[in-house]
Amino acid sequence: MGLDFLQLAYMYEVLAYAAGAAALFGVAAPNSGNARILVKYGTDEQKRTWLLPLIDGQLESGFSMTEPDAAGSDPRSLTTEAVREGDDWVINGHKWFTSNGFAAEFFIVMCRANDPTGELGKPGQMTQIIVPSKTPGVNIIRGIGIFGHSTSDHCEIVYDNVRVPMENTLAGP
Repeated sequence: MGLDFLQLAYMYEVLAYAAGAAALFGVAAPNSGNARILVKYGTDEQKRTWLLPLIDGQLESGFSMTEPDAAGSDPRSLTTEAVREGDDWVINGHKWFTSNGFAAEFFIVMCRANDPTGELGKPGQMTQIIVPSKTPGVNIIRGIGIFGHSTSDHCEIVYDNVRVPMENTLAGP
């Protein structure tokens, strides 16, 4: 959109007054935030595969960061790990409040990178990886209750030996 932070914040405030306006204008979370991540850090191929269909409304996305045993969204306490095996990442971890969990065709997963080759730096650096929701090992456990409702689309997800290609990494660890 070309707006700076304050201009964007003002636009979000104005849109918040009208029910459904954020979705109508394509600035509803998590899709809008994930689109910004893909614009800034995605490769040309990632943009073709994930960003363009996302902004066209053909795909939904989710953001998978918080964990049940961590303090909110503090990335220093995250334990979900992506271990490099050849040309793939193998992801294991337990996520909590993954936004848009039931509808998403892909998640951006925040995790710790562990590359035994050392090529990508020291172990434990944070990284974000695109994970298609239909990948084997992506187990949506439930929608977590919020605001007095017994369920929601903020999902508990267990990533159990989820294998995705290295090219799904957003900008590297």
